[in-house]
Parts: sequence; structure tokens; C-alpha cells
Amino acid sequence: MALIGLGAILHNRVNERQRNEEFNLKRKQLRDASNPFQLTDFEFIRLFRADRETARYLVNRIQGQLLPSRSDGLTPQMKICDERLRILNVNANFPGSVHVQFIFNASKVKQEMRRLHRDRIGKYFLLGDSGYALDKYMLIPVLNTLLDTAEER
Repeated sequence: MALIGLGAILHNRVNERQRNEEFNLKRKQLRDASNPFQLTDFEFIRLFRADRETARYLVNRIQGQLLPSRSDGLTPQMKICDERLRILNVNANFPGSVHVQFIFNASKVKQEMRRLHRDRIGKYFLLGDSGYALDKYMLIPVLNTLLDTAEER
């Protein structure tokens, strides 16, 4: 009886792993696709958590505020430098259209920074822009500050 239960558990885990791998493959295909608006309605909503009309509205709304692409070919979220601006880490697994926080969350750097902070090994910090979430080891600028306040300085 216990062997049958164990077999069912293993079978469920294999099926779950296979479903996750299929989902990840679909996400990768989407990332590599030139036009995500050609996806089926179901796939689009599942991956973007919004319908096409909402996504088109948002894209059109921010289109004029997008910054020009960088000349060095590497987007800022892909590079980690030391205080002398020597590149320590480059993550080129994602296209420039992927949000910086998503890339950071998927990186080994975040895991290592958490470990260093948790185990109290030195005082290490990362300096990010406003696209990153504030964390114990991630310093980001304070936006919309008042003049002559500590936040502005």
C-alpha cells in the first residue's frame, strides 16, 4: 500500500515538473517572438495577466516616454559593477524589454546578496535605479522629494 502511494506521489511530481517545463518553454517562445499580440487570448492573458486591449492601451500610453536604446548594447539591468566601475557580473539571458526587477529576481546575485545579509557576512549593498524594489541590500533613489530635505541630499 505504501509503495502505491509513493508511486502516485512520484508520478504527480513528474507531471508537475513536466507542466512547469512546458510553461517555461512557452514563456521562452513568447520572449523570443517578435509580436506577442499574435498569441491566443488564453496564452496572452495567462502570460501578461491582462487582456490585449489593456496591454495595447498601456503600450500606446507610455510610447512617447520610452527612452532611446543605449549605445553600448548592454542594458543597465544586465551589469553589476564595483566602486571602480569594473564589471563583475553580466546577465544576458533576457532581452532589454524584460523588467529589471524580474531579471534581478531570477539571478543568482539576488540569492547571494540575501545569503550575505542573512549570515551577516560583511556589509554589501547594490545601488539600483528606481526600477528595482527597495531591500536591505538594494539602495534605490527616493523619487519626488521636497527641496532641502534629507531625501533630496
